[in-house]
Amino acid sequence: MFDYSGYVLSQTAFNNFLSKIPPNETGLSFKAKLLSYLDIMELCFYMSRIPKKINKLDLTDNEFGNKSKDYIIAMLMSINPSVTELVFDNNSLDCFNDEELAEIFQAFPRNLLKLSIRNNNLGKYSTAALQNAFKRLPPDLITLDIGDNNLGTILMSTVRENLPEVLTSLPVKIQFLTLQNNYLFVLSEENICTSLKVLHKSIVSLDLSTNNFGMNPINYMQSLLSSIDPNVTELCFGNNMLDELTDDELIELFAAFPRNLKRLSLSDNNLDKFSAEVLGKAFAKLPPGLKDLDMSGNGFGVKPLKLAFSKLSMQLDSLNLSYNSFTQMVDDIEHPSDDAVAIITVMQPVKKITIEEDFSLESTHFLTYHLLDILKEIIFTDKVKPALLKQKFNHFELNDRLQAELIHKEYPSYLHLNHLMKGLLLNFTIGNQDCYSTDTDEKRIVDAINYFIKAAEDPKIKPYVDYLLWEIKKANIISSSKEKRERVKYNSIEQKLERLNLIPPENDPIKHVVKIQHYLEEYSFFKEMEGKEKTEDGLPSIQMFF
Repeated sequence: MFDYSGYVLSQTAFNNFLSKIPPNETGLSFKAKLLSYLDIMELCFYMSRIPKKINKLDLTDNEFGNKSKDYIIAMLMSINPSVTELVFDNNSLDCFNDEELAEIFQAFPRNLLKLSIRNNNLGKYSTAALQNAFKRLPPDLITLDIGDNNLGTILMSTVRENLPEVLTSLPVKIQFLTLQNNYLFVLSEENICTSLKVLHKSIVSLDLSTNNFGMNPINYMQSLLSSIDPNVTELCFGNNMLDELTDDELIELFAAFPRNLKRLSLSDNNLDKFSAEVLGKAFAKLPPGLKDLDMSGNGFGVKPLKLAFSKLSMQLDSLNLSYNSFTQMVDDIEHPSDDAVAIITVMQPVKKITIEEDFSLESTHFLTYHLLDILKEIIFTDKVKPALLKQKFNHFELNDRLQAELIHKEYPSYLHLNHLMKGLLLNFTIGNQDCYSTDTDEKRIVDAINYFIKAAEDPKIKPYVDYLLWEIKKANIISSSKEKRERVKYNSIEQKLERLNLIPPENDPIKHVVKIQHYLEEYSFFKEMEGKEKTEDGLPSIQMFF
């Protein structure tokens, strides 16, 4: 999402902004830019000038509720038709009468597929008004976020007993529906169950997080969960005060989650209240077909939970354990806690484990030694089974700053291993979150080769280095044949490799151990973070972000 950086939107500033949009960017954000202070003719002009390649537009927090209904309608109708995803959160849509709200909803671009209208206090309106407004939404919407709107009440004073009538008015093609933080816990058991039962059968993903359901009896939540349609395979149930349950009730609740779920979020539920034994029993009751489980923000870092996580019987693809305080101080430097490593060890069948935490750059020294220990174990241990290695070690994925710190450190006692590590870092065999192999330039590869040559002075390391050098040679040949006009770029690399008289390695050059680059690419351990950014899909398997 490309963000407009100024606060004064003029034609000159807007044209300058458009000229700076990256070639592959498809989203624009004008979040909190006081767009409502513009003349309507100006604003419509800017909305109509949005490039056709842009399909996502964020207009959050622009105080449009301070303007007239006609102002908002004109602005919405001027948005370039290329936009299929609109974020219109926190724009004070509670400032209009019932008919005006319906007209505004009718003005949302008809081609929208995704719409977010969070935090607009829609709970102010009567059920009839909401029905009339929701019926006017774009008919082809697939994703709708109406969280933070207090829909469980009317004016935060009266329970909305006819919520089912509101939800039946939603567009019929919706597949992803967010009802987060809508005070739904105040509804009667019959009301909430009916509300869930009348949801359109097209819905496959449902977000019920932050609705404080834990304040209700266990049978209330069991009935609620049993009312979710079998077509729903993704459920967010985070931040619902599950710590209000007793030990037995937690186990009963976990057993009540729909059996067909593939993805489940139980984040921020203060589950650290429960013992490892109770959590283990609860985990064992989760749906057997789960593939993705989010247990972030539950305070697990303060207790040993290896036993509990060993009770997860399903074959998970992804487990999120972020923000569970999985760190410990050693010599005034933060390290991953022993509990975190223990959980990772027992969860090895999981394809991807994500653990995001704050982790200081002062830990570079520790990271280097950990990397060297991994390489030493791989190289100097005979007949080590791959499964054993997977239990013991993980892969580093670093950013540029941390990678540079590692490359410039010297460890005489690990001299040849240190050279090998630096070569792997420079050649991107050890991942870098800021750069990818396509960004590798000639000098980096040549430097990596030089480090590999130095590392190969140790006869134990030489077979592995030969394999890595041969892989570089193969990649260089492939690149050259595909892009002959770029061949000159690779000349120094080719010449460097030619002098080494490389020969193809054996079919299985590392008979008893995992090939270094395959092993390192399959498991990740550390990735220094700037703040707490979300993890993107497609990263390597186990990810511990610090």
